[in-house]
Amino acid sequence: MSEEDFKVFHGIDRKLFSRLVIGLGRDPAESMQLMGFLLWLEEHARWNGGGGGACNLVDEVLSMSSEMVNVVADEAVSCLKCIEEDHFPLFAAPNLARMNCLVSPLYLLLNRTHVLRGVNKYVNDVCFRAFDDILLLHFSSQTSNVDRHSQQTRSTCMFDRNTEMVAKKEVEKSNGVVHPDERTIFLTFSKGYPISQEEVADFFSKKFGDSIESIQMQEVPVGEQVLYAKLVARSLPALEAILVGGKAKYNINGKHVWARKYVKKQSSNNNKNSSSPPPPLPCL
Repeated sequence: MSEEDFKVFHGIDRKLFSRLVIGLGRDPAESMQLMGFLLWLEEHARWNGGGGGACNLVDEVLSMSSEMVNVVADEAVSCLKCIEEDHFPLFAAPNLARMNCLVSPLYLLLNRTHVLRGVNKYVNDVCFRAFDDILLLHFSSQTSNVDRHSQQTRSTCMFDRNTEMVAKKEVEKSNGVVHPDERTIFLTFSKGYPISQEEVADFFSKKFGDSIESIQMQEVPVGEQVLYAKLVARSLPALEAILVGGKAKYNINGKHVWARKYVKKQSSNNNKNSSSPPPPLPCL
């Protein structure tokens, strides 16, 4: 199926995601997980012989008022957070339970591994592909809004650069070629709170599914703490979902992790008289 046909097929899903992120200003990464959860609930209802509203959950939420969309969205996000943390308060999602009687909070908790795997599959196979242009529109719009508060000349210049950047991403995406450096995230860790590669990989895999291509931790002598790492996302939409607004802060097992876009240092040819060139960055 072509990209255009795929987006047409998921037209209702795109409308709800656009309403969540652009219309209601909700967090893009959170909304991506939310959409994956709703799509999984629909599939679960179909496979278990459900009918009525349960099989059209996205359409039903889309028909609600903005206030109710936010209420249901908050419930869905709470459900995901609770099953990720192995804790589910009773009656945590009354509106979702009413619309989808086949799946109770208790069912989600008892089948948490199956649920999270299903949600991640929808996020990776459907959401990233169906919503990528909406994500780009959202982030370029955010940048434009910030620019309006700057001086006019600087604003125009910044807008042009961001427009060019978004256009470049679209061209790269259509050609299927995006250099790993353009998909790399720089992670920094708090001194005194050591964190392992396994912890980082497990956290991002659970939160964003199979959207991580590789993780390279800082090389340090035995016994010293790793203070940074480089994480390569599989696609630009995946990177933008992780880096909401260009920067993000995560909590991995009680340890703070800061994430920002990786900027590769450019080697300069103007320093020919230098006694020793700067060491190259380690290859991914």
